[in-house]
Amino acid sequence: MGIVPDKLDAVYAASLKAVKDDMDKYSLGEHKLTAINGMLVADSAEAEKVSIMLSKTENDQTQIQIRIGALGDKVHSVYIYDCIQRHLRDPQKSKTHFYSVHTPQSKIRCP
Repeated sequence: MGIVPDKLDAVYAASLKAVKDDMDKYSLGEHKLTAINGMLVADSAEAEKVSIMLSKTENDQTQIQIRIGALGDKVHSVYIYDCIQRHLRDPQKSKTHFYSVHTPQSKIRCP
């Protein structure tokens, strides 16, 4: 998805907050943070899985990779990435709900 200039622990905390605050249809499952990477998995009632993988780069930045479902979903991946960025930059900013911006017509599946 992209590399952000923030430290791994800050990106992990922002990712947790994004999943808990912005993704109402998902429940947080397995999640862990180590010195070099982090991982969060969330599941929806419809059995759609979201995986957020975080990796520390050699410049003390963090690479974010997001995968939604088996085939991927570029629109929702970008939305989650933007939520993480927003929580990194302005944790007090009001939240936008995941499904308030989603309609079935706008859903794009990427290989």
